[in-house]
Amino acid sequence: MSLNLKDPRQFSAVYPDSNILINQAQQDLAASVTDNRLLVALISDLLKQSQDQILSVAYNLAPSQAIADYIWHSLQQALNEPEQNELTKLFAFPVVLVVGSTEQVTLANAINQVQLEELLLRKQVLVNSTPRFISGKLYDLEGIARLRPSNLFNLITDVTTVDTWNEELISAKPIINLGEGVHLRFLVGVSRFEKGQASGLIAANYSQLGLELLQLINTDLNQANATIFPIPFPPCALSEAAVIGEYYRNEISISLGLSNLVKKLRLDGKYPELKLSSQKNNLQIEVWLSNAEQPEEILIWSLQRADNFVKISQTLAALFADMQLMVNYYPEHDHDHQD
Repeated sequence: MSLNLKDPRQFSAVYPDSNILINQAQQDLAASVTDNRLLVALISDLLKQSQDQILSVAYNLAPSQAIADYIWHSLQQALNEPEQNELTKLFAFPVVLVVGSTEQVTLANAINQVQLEELLLRKQVLVNSTPRFISGKLYDLEGIARLRPSNLFNLITDVTTVDTWNEELISAKPIINLGEGVHLRFLVGVSRFEKGQASGLIAANYSQLGLELLQLINTDLNQANATIFPIPFPPCALSEAAVIGEYYRNEISISLGLSNLVKKLRLDGKYPELKLSSQKNNLQIEVWLSNAEQPEEILIWSLQRADNFVKISQTLAALFADMQLMVNYYPEHDHDHQD
């Protein structure tokens, strides 16, 4: 189930045809059997030379979503699977914090590091046999996104990173909240391992945490004049954390905002419907009442270049179906159904 909306992200037919990454991606995708090894090698060389600008141009000016996605996935491979025997793994746990307060509150920007590490070791999310460190700081999205690919590559390929890890490398701004807010933060960890061996992180064991990580975060951030509901998510590569975390934040923010509004309207005997459009890199969700001259509320899901549009469309379609909401479209945005 998906939405009858087109992907609003625009791609230009005019692109830098001298860019080696775009050219290689086009050749790979045109071949009968796709093999990205040469593209990964080219990206690795650029990372070693701190040529982030060439990477940025290739990705942001790619002539199609398929080419942009291909470059993105090859970049992740170059970053997280470098050709060396010993390397560092950088990972992050996205945490969405739903906060309610009637007055402005400032929440702490860290939780108890010792208790966090003990919990992850006890549940075997972290492995004690490898050098590792997990920070208790709650890092912000801007700090994560500010890390350039070459910065990440240098950290991952430097086997001393786990010993010299600087907790101030990424910003961890305090959470300031008034009213109802949905905030995104990250718990960041690092481990050293040999290729072919366990990396020190067993993501598959994340489910063993149950509610214990949620409870630890809630206890450490607790304030008398605020209601805090943390929602931690499974670990991912630090290089993908910003994209993955923003997906979770958008999903929860829209779900929470929409459900609260719809519940209030229905209790008042009103029956809202939705009107959707996709434009200017956004999915726009308008909540309407019959015969109204303007929407009750407008919700926006801003799309980034690395977002999976089909997945987001399916997520929203499932949400609207669960809430039994009638979905309409602006005529100029109607198109064939996407699977």
